[in-house]
Amino acid sequence: MNKAANDPYPFADDELADAPRDFGRAASALSVVLRIAFWLTSAALVIALMLFVLCVLNGAGVHMWLPKENSAETYQVLAMVSAFSVAGILVIMAVISQLRKIVKTLGEGDPFVPQNARRLRNIWVIMAGAELARTIAAPLLAMANRGHEAEGMGLPFSSGVMGADGVFDFDIRLHVWFFVLILIVLAQVFREGARLRADAQLTV
Repeated sequence: MNKAANDPYPFADDELADAPRDFGRAASALSVVLRIAFWLTSAALVIALMLFVLCVLNGAGVHMWLPKENSAETYQVLAMVSAFSVAGILVIMAVISQLRKIVKTLGEGDPFVPQNARRLRNIWVIMAGAELARTIAAPLLAMANRGHEAEGMGLPFSSGVMGADGVFDFDIRLHVWFFVLILIVLAQVFREGARLRADAQLTV
């Protein structure tokens, strides 16, 4: 009797054989996306740094490329915003860098390594620190921005983090902290997966 006819899962072996290739294709596609994202954020970093330098120079009275009619205080506020943007872009680049290393191990067919658990931990630590810094810095930027809306240079988020009475209204984004919690769980899953993989290799 034909063995394939009695096999309840005749395609299981073929599907398992194709799985590494599918992971390899997915990893290659993700690697391309992350590489493009890294270069785009690098370009954004250069632009933000140039804007920061221009705002500092214009705030100091050296007018270059930006409108001269704005006050020095306005350019000082914009310099603060530019510095904040530079910090945010650096955070994104750091996360992308960690993700690229994780995707590389996925393409190699061995994602459950101790290094990936540490990389996921690095990502959630970076994100948590960045979100905490944003929560604290946004009201400070809004306070520095008060009085500059009339010049057309007001920050778009100033009204959302400071009330009309001038009291700080901290913007706590729960969805970001929920994502951080997911990353913490994923890091633990990868750590446990790496441990089980190491135990299995010892028993073979």
